[in-house]
Amino acid sequence: MRAILLFVTAAIILGACGSEDEELLSVKLKSESEYIKTGISCGLCAGVCLDSLAVTPNKLIYKRTTWGAGDPKTEIIEQAFTQKGWENLIGLVPLQEFAVLELESCARCYDGCDYWLGIKSGGIENSISFVWNEFPPQVDSLTKALNSIKAQFNDN
Repeated sequence: MRAILLFVTAAIILGACGSEDEELLSVKLKSESEYIKTGISCGLCAGVCLDSLAVTPNKLIYKRTTWGAGDPKTEIIEQAFTQKGWENLIGLVPLQEFAVLELESCARCYDGCDYWLGIKSGGIENSISFVWNEFPPQVDSLTKALNSIKAQFNDN
C-alpha cells in the first residue's frame, strides 16, 4: 500500500512539472498577441528533464531545468528574434489543421517524455501534447525547427 501511495504522489508531482513550465511562459506571454510555445517534460530522469521555448515575432525565451547532484538548476535566457524568423516558423504549420488537433499525452506519468506545443496566431489558439519523438505530421516541420533553436541554447 505504501508503494502505491509513493508512486501516485510521484506521478502527481512529476505531472505538474510540465505545467509549471507552461504557466511561466503563459505569464511572460500574457501581453503578446502571437506566440509559439513548446517544451518537454519527462518522468524520473537526470540531466535536462524540463525545457521550454517561447517564440514571438520579436523575442525568444528559453527555460531549462537540470537535475544532477543536488537541487535542480533553472536557467532562463531571453534574446531578440526577427519578424522574418517568426514568419518562417509560423509558416511551417497549417494553422487551420493545428486548431482542431486534440492530443493529450501523459508519457511523463510513466517515466517517459511528453512534448507540448501551443500556438496563438491569426485568430487560432490551441495546445497539444504528445509522446516525445512521435510528432504528428501537421507539426513535424515546426517541431524540428523549434528543436533546432533549443539546441542552439543548449550548445552555449
